[in-house]
Amino acid sequence: MDAAPEPWLRLFPGERPLVALTTNPGKTLDKALQRRSDIVSGLSTVGPDDSYAEAAVKFAAYYTQTLTGPARVRIKALVRLSQLAGSDGVLGVECCPFHSPSTHHKDVLVRESANDLLLSGYVGVLRELLASSSAVAVSAVSTRAPLCRGMPFSAWLNWQAALLGLVLEEAEFIPLVTTNQKVTCAALIGPGPTAARALVLMMGGNHLPGEAGLHRLAEALRAK
Repeated sequence: MDAAPEPWLRLFPGERPLVALTTNPGKTLDKALQRRSDIVSGLSTVGPDDSYAEAAVKFAAYYTQTLTGPARVRIKALVRLSQLAGSDGVLGVECCPFHSPSTHHKDVLVRESANDLLLSGYVGVLRELLASSSAVAVSAVSTRAPLCRGMPFSAWLNWQAALLGLVLEEAEFIPLVTTNQKVTCAALIGPGPTAARALVLMMGGNHLPGEAGLHRLAEALRAK
């Protein structure tokens, strides 16, 4: 609670955005931007009296224009995917809107989202949004187990898929990146009530594939 919550961000404005589901905002940045103390003392570009809609514009501007590193690369890839898939923007939403320095134990988040009144209410609203949108989630997976049809799914992946409205057992398995005859990135894709959704699994990190993989993913989304 020492940082501003960030449930959603318009990473690239549009009338028909691709919704990108991520875990949570992660640890706070060293820059005086997100921490409550910096906001209250006037060190952040976000003001203490800003509505969340106003704050979200400022957060998104920093993440898309100034931020460097893996998060910025992921945002650029999401924008590219939305263009290839026929959407006209990207709306980023978080499974959990609160910052944390670590989310290694995602089963805790799964449990708390069911038991905590605030989180369970948030997840309910999030589920409604995802049901009516083209959506994609990206999750890191272990490098030890192969990515293949019929692969076992963790409680976290099952929970993310349920949020997306994706039935994993019925989803189409699409290899996106193959290295030395081993699939290192794949997508599980299925139709939703009104739009397609995809859960992207990347060995070793929660990032999207390169240009060739993005084309395969976009083509599969359009086909649904």
